[in-house]
Amino acid sequence: MGDLRRGYKRKLMREANSCDCVCEKLRTIYDVIHEFKDEALKEELTEKLVDAFVMVKKMHDRLGYYQSTYEPQSDEKPTKLRYLPGRQERLEMRRKRKA
Repeated sequence: MGDLRRGYKRKLMREANSCDCVCEKLRTIYDVIHEFKDEALKEELTEKLVDAFVMVKKMHDRLGYYQSTYEPQSDEKPTKLRYLPGRQERLEMRRKRKA
């Protein structure tokens, strides 16, 4: 596993966002998978989540580029993400468990 992928896996397993975004949804899925007893299934699903996490981060970077580069075509304001309470508790829970 490359260093970049290892870094994304760590962010998936150990970080937490304060908004209800795609990355945080992937983390909540990992929270459920982490409790599985079947280690082979757990590893397979975790790797698929890391793949999805990498894709989401690339899309986030690209959308940020578009936002900074292009002028909006309408007067619509972008919708903000919903605030997600309990970030600190999720962060502590994820960092306490074994990788």
